[in-house]
Amino acid sequence: MHILKTFITLSFILLVSCSQKIKSDDVWNVISVGLPKTVTTKKSFHNMTLYILKQTHEPYFRQANGGYKSNILSSWKRNSENTFFKLCLKNDLLFKKGIKFATQDMKKGLQGYFDNKKVFVKLNIENKCLLFNFSNPMNNFFESLSSYELAPTYQEKGGDFEYGLGYFQVTSILPGKIILQRKIPLSGYYNHIHFNDYHGASDPALGRSGIEDYNRVLLSDFPNNKVKEYKKIDVTLLQTFNLAININDKDLRKKVFNCLDIEELRSAYMPNQRAFLDIKTVLPIGVLAAQKGKAQQKCHSPDKTSTKKTTLNFINWMQGNEKHLKNLFDNFQKATGVKIVIKNMTLSEFVKRAINKDKEFDLFVFALDAVKAEIEPFFVLIHGKSSILSPSIDRIEEQYKKVFNNRTTEYETEQVKTLSNMFLDEYLILPLYQEKRIFFYPTRVEGLEFGRDFLEYPEVWRLRHE
Repeated sequence: MHILKTFITLSFILLVSCSQKIKSDDVWNVISVGLPKTVTTKKSFHNMTLYILKQTHEPYFRQANGGYKSNILSSWKRNSENTFFKLCLKNDLLFKKGIKFATQDMKKGLQGYFDNKKVFVKLNIENKCLLFNFSNPMNNFFESLSSYELAPTYQEKGGDFEYGLGYFQVTSILPGKIILQRKIPLSGYYNHIHFNDYHGASDPALGRSGIEDYNRVLLSDFPNNKVKEYKKIDVTLLQTFNLAININDKDLRKKVFNCLDIEELRSAYMPNQRAFLDIKTVLPIGVLAAQKGKAQQKCHSPDKTSTKKTTLNFINWMQGNEKHLKNLFDNFQKATGVKIVIKNMTLSEFVKRAINKDKEFDLFVFALDAVKAEIEPFFVLIHGKSSILSPSIDRIEEQYKKVFNNRTTEYETEQVKTLSNMFLDEYLILPLYQEKRIFFYPTRVEGLEFGRDFLEYPEVWRLRHE
């Protein structure tokens, strides 16, 4: 399941004992709200999965200086029409000891990909090279083969992780912890990576020394006493925070949508956050069909029209904001006659119950995000069987099919815009803001490159410690 990296299963486990002693400065430690249960290229759209794949796998191509380079190909060429390509593998590519990556493996993997995309291509092997003959120009060939979804991968039978051609390999997936080890250790570099689940603001890990990456927890949870030890940079993420109006009564949804002021709600919910980037729909600025501004609200005050339900539950997984929320909801009740009761719970409890569509979840704030500028991740959790919303709206489901099902061409901007606007028209979701935050990395680390992609998914193999 995609998205909600801010709200997935949460449980932090301290370092497990290992058969051989590991130096503390040899480990790149990450704490995160949510770890995947499996590591596979099929789920490269998931934030933490991509973080891990960036360490364990290597795509066919990488973008570099306006062009492309490759760490696993010895050479490549194409014709001017982009209908013919030739890729030649380097020698001795290993997933792990005794398991090689050969041209036949490349053919099998890419044939399946193009078949699924309904792209006709004839593939032939010539020595260590794979020849591609397309019936139509394949103008996005290099871009497609730059994705981690298509990176060479190998999975042992019954295994819960895959091996790649990167510098690290997964050694174990435990409850609340994923451990990686560098294939060939290097002195002065990080040779181990530990991904640890995060409990929330009360987690003792926040004050622990030796955490390199705090950037997957709420900014308000970052320990103040650690700020001076870390480099920082402002980043706008492909992540939106939204209010779910999880009520079957459309009139009541409309009242909540229009009368819970966006600016007041987000400031009350995130009282320590000083700046918010406006969004009009669930789509963040930077992806197709995103719209600037805020959703239009028209509250007819006093709006005390009769509704079947006059008390709503607001599920609060944040800490330190209850006083702010209470003031906001008291004013809302005066204006509408609808009482909102705050129900506090931990992130882990929230996620478990939200996924199961808990009937008490009338109102709650949740996040949607993507690992790159794609639109589909922002709809996965708010439609169909996997939706965290109880109301099912037929016209939304029909529009979703128009946008995504049996797609062979580029997305239609207007069709996507129509879909995102439907959640506003039905008063199901009130978009609050796009996440803009500071990223922190330790000053003791050498080799940091503050490029856009690095900030969320550092390639640990290149990092040195003092």
